[in-house]
Amino acid sequence: MANNFNKINSLNFLFLKRFPEKPMPINIMSVRIPIKKRIKAIEGSIRRKGPSLFFLEIFVKYTVHCVYNNNLNGPMFPCKIKDAEVKIVSCNKKFNDLLDKGFDFSSFLLDRQDYKRRFARGAILFCLITDQKVAHVSWVGLEKKSACDFYYFPGSGDNAAYIGGTTTIPEYRRKGINLYIHSEIFQYLKKKGKSEALLAILRENIAARNSQEKLQSYVIEERHELRLLFL
Repeated sequence: MANNFNKINSLNFLFLKRFPEKPMPINIMSVRIPIKKRIKAIEGSIRRKGPSLFFLEIFVKYTVHCVYNNNLNGPMFPCKIKDAEVKIVSCNKKFNDLLDKGFDFSSFLLDRQDYKRRFARGAILFCLITDQKVAHVSWVGLEKKSACDFYYFPGSGDNAAYIGGTTTIPEYRRKGINLYIHSEIFQYLKKKGKSEALLAILRENIAARNSQEKLQSYVIEERHELRLLFL
């Protein structure tokens, strides 16, 4: 694993980044969360952090993300969940077909317009379906414009792909889904002619970071972000 990685600093909600060469534009996607999901998330956050820390973070929030690189030559991992199926959704029509079949995506805190905008930008959605449930989603961008995370990855060439928005619903966590889906994504990207994949993970998300290390990903950057008046 590479130890010499860059430390990237950013200040406030605009994610101003300083790179060794020159500043680069930031591609930010609006995420509209349904009001019931937003309230539920706020209640959970207050319980975990306590009222004082929660309200402090409304105005000041400091986070650190590790940016991982994978050269797409790592090991493959099997799916441990019986009868699970991976669906690759590349357009709004295919997504609507899943909705018409009764698949529920409400756990992933996006509304239909968010999905529509992402597909319009060329993003690809990987879903793991099991027991008629959507257990996991990951977004893949084959170009920078279709990257579905808040982070713009510098120094990457035309053969880079971008992974973001990775979420597993609670009841299916700790079942190796992250390893399985990402190894499938890496193989998909190789077939598309890509040579590397980039993704950002919160430094304190130890489980996700451990998964990436098993996939032979390595840290290339550490991004320190201070958000002021975070609403």
